[in-house]
Amino acid sequence: MQAKTVYIELGEYIPTQKDNDHGEKASYVGPCCETLTKWGRLKVVSDPKEAEVIFHISSQALASPQRIGPTQVRGSVTVTNVITTIDVIETSTGKKLWSGNGLWVWAFSAKWIPRNIVNSLRKESKRRRPLV
Repeated sequence: MQAKTVYIELGEYIPTQKDNDHGEKASYVGPCCETLTKWGRLKVVSDPKEAEVIFHISSQALASPQRIGPTQVRGSVTVTNVITTIDVIETSTGKKLWSGNGLWVWAFSAKWIPRNIVNSLRKESKRRRPLV
């Protein structure tokens, strides 16, 4: 498949700022759009009906127990990590063509994750036949 147009869709996401969150555009859609534009391979469109593929961006919190064991304290604590995922979906079939994800280091690093995921797709498409 040789897609030329992409629509960026935001699914459920973890806010990146407390109280008055402005993370949706600043931390997810904006960085993805900027990186795609810089790549120049896909034209970002504003209507999903015009797109050959959709980049569906979402993030979720993953809680996992972590053991602690210094001499004075023993037990476990729950650590919550946030992972951002971009699924590339073919609009004509609804088939997922590719998926990439990244783990936040801190909330302010969230905007780097969509950039890194798109760049991973870019590098992968250079190594083998393009997915999109």
